[in-house]
Amino acid sequence: GKNIFLILFIDKYEVTIRDYKKFNRNYIPPEGFENDLLPVVNISYFEAEEYAKSIGKRLPTENEWILAARGNSDLIYPFGNIFDKSKG
Repeated sequence: GKNIFLILFIDKYEVTIRDYKKFNRNYIPPEGFENDLLPVVNISYFEAEEYAKSIGKRLPTENEWILAARGNSDLIYPFGNIFDKSKG
């Protein structure tokens, strides 16, 4: 078979509330997330997708997420070949 190599870049850091507020000034973080340096939470997939587009990026596809979680191994799950409810 052929070896296929995929170069995949996923941001190293989460999007902060501060960064997301620059995009959506109406965003109100939930209680307990008053620090603007915390990651943004409680947004929809579509809001995340629009944010990514606004900064010239995109969200990873499902297969890209799987590859990022699994790495170069042939494991079924990122934590092994046997499903463990406590990890998933």
